Amino acid sequence: MGSTCGHTTFPVTSRPIESVPNDDPRLQALARLLGIVDRLREPDGCPWDLEQTLESMAPHLLEEAYELVDALTTGDAETVGEIGDLLMNMCLLARIGQDEKRFSMADIATATSDKLVRRHPHVFGEDTAADSKEALRRWEAVKRTERKGDRDKSALAGVPRDLPALLRASRVGEKASRAGFDWPDAAGPLDKIEEELAELRSEIEDGTTPRRAQELGDVLFSLVNLARHLGIDAETALRRTIDRFAQRFRLVEEELGDRISSATLPELETAWQNAKAVSENRRISDDQPTLS
Repeated sequence: MGSTCGHTTFPVTSRPIESVPNDDPRLQALARLLGIVDRLREPDGCPWDLEQTLESMAPHLLEEAYELVDALTTGDAETVGEIGDLLMNMCLLARIGQDEKRFSMADIATATSDKLVRRHPHVFGEDTAADSKEALRRWEAVKRTERKGDRDKSALAGVPRDLPALLRASRVGEKASRAGFDWPDAAGPLDKIEEELAELRSEIEDGTTPRRAQELGDVLFSLVNLARHLGIDAETALRRTIDRFAQRFRLVEEELGDRISSATLPELETAWQNAKAVSENRRISDDQPTLS
């Protein structure tokens, strides 16, 4: 006997999986949330919730995901609330799918559970994984088996085109690397950056806008590859840089006031260096331990 995904049969796990008991507070809290969402979708429920479709929920889901990312990266005290907002949206999507007779929360949970078991043979089967890299390789191997019936058999299949560009570049690079297409260390992408920068300089001097855009894209993609080799998430790194810039620019605005639009380049540079010093002092102060 086995569980199936498409045309592929997977062995039943050799290690027992115990469901959480009915009195588990997590299960009780989720049951309450599902009941609230069901009530919102009843004929006399909330007009806004009743109007929603799977398609109309897409921008709300994206907004809630970004709010959660922001809370996670800044250590916001509202992290629990942001996770809850995203969870509520998942429950609402499941209920809309049920109302449209397309899928239900049970379908979603069952499919996800089956997938997790299939893709963790080192946990639920007889395989082993010595480290996270080996676990990821096993995950990808199972995914390739699952895709045997798919038209797109590329190692890059499954990376959404609508991901933020830096995140998509990172995921594409990761998948290509797992397929064996990568440099052995960070020296490779570093050399590639120099090569792409030289080509960009050439296009800036003599090229057209489309060619400049292409070469600039090559530089950005190479930078993401370098970040991946250094174990740095390019998306997070750039977000933090933007935050630092915004903080320092506000300090420049405070120092120069209305003169900012007419200030000379040396004046702007001085104000910027002052802002950097202030923000660095604030960071050091925030990092200092306090006595209580």
